[in-house]
Amino acid sequence: MTAASKHSDYIYDRIVRIANYLVNEDKTIRDAEQAFHVSRSTIHQQLHTKLPEVNPALHAAVQAVLDTHFSERHIRGGDATKAKFANMAHAC
Repeated sequence: MTAASKHSDYIYDRIVRIANYLVNEDKTIRDAEQAFHVSRSTIHQQLHTKLPEVNPALHAAVQAVLDTHFSERHIRGGDATKAKFANMAHAC
């Protein structure tokens, strides 16, 4: 096995682990960024380019989770802002 194929095997393994993390734990790409120490842009790019080659069914499941998060992002952002200001009010 060449060094290049070991590297690509590692990347494919990592993207499958990240995809399973997103689907099974219902986590966001930002959560995955912190858990796997990989940038959001790298995760996003690999989910959309490499994952369909490796596991199309898992890609569909990931896409469903990401679509749900996309449709809820205005709510999540509002909740985060509300919590931020509630914490600031208690600190004063």
